[in-house]
Amino acid sequence: MATQILPAHGRPLARGETRLEVDRILCDGYGMCAELLPELIELDDWGYPIVHSLVPRHLAGVARRAVDVCPVLALKLRSGR
Repeated sequence: MATQILPAHGRPLARGETRLEVDRILCDGYGMCAELLPELIELDDWGYPIVHSLVPRHLAGVARRAVDVCPVLALKLRSGR
C-alpha cells in the first residue's frame, strides 16, 4: 500500500504553485534538505524537517536540488495545474 502524503496547509494547490512535501514515514532525519533550503525548511528537536510554506519561484531550483539529494527519497515537489 502506498503512503499517502497529505498536502501542507490542507488545501489543493492553485495553478502555478509548488509545494515541497515530506513523507514522514520515509524520512530518516539526515537534514540535508534543511541545509540546502533553510528559507523553507527547519529541523525539529529530533532532526526531522518542518516545511513552512509554498516554494517561491526564485527557490524552485534549490528545492529541486533538495529533493534530488535526499538519500531516502522522502521529499517530493508537487505543482498545481
